Amino acid sequence: MIFNDTYINSKIINIHTAFIGKVLSVNGSIARVQPLTYSENTSGDLKEQTPVAVYIPQNVKFKRETITYMKSQYDAATETVIVPDTVACGDIVYCGVSERDITAENLSGKIAKPTRHHDINDSVILAVI
Repeated sequence: MIFNDTYINSKIINIHTAFIGKVLSVNGSIARVQPLTYSENTSGDLKEQTPVAVYIPQNVKFKRETITYMKSQYDAATETVIVPDTVACGDIVYCGVSERDITAENLSGKIAKPTRHHDINDSVILAVI
């Protein structure tokens, strides 16, 4: 019974679903993210997770900008609008982990046989917190 529990726990520990992380660097549509959660091994020891490369979808971050525009030749108005922003170092992000492999070939729309499941390396930024 103890062997089965240990085996099941080791499998559960390696299933990733989502995590909060801090962006360490950005290169195009990929961010290097440090998960802010700890992982636990089968012995119960906590350890810091290794930074991972995470896909950045378009328009995942926004900012408020104040704009002033002319309503007429003599009248101006000011409004605050929401505009897209870029993910930057230091941003805290919420990342979702795909249930299947999302390497470059899968992201480009090609059908490929899944090689891994719920792997933290198949993460996508879902929101900037």
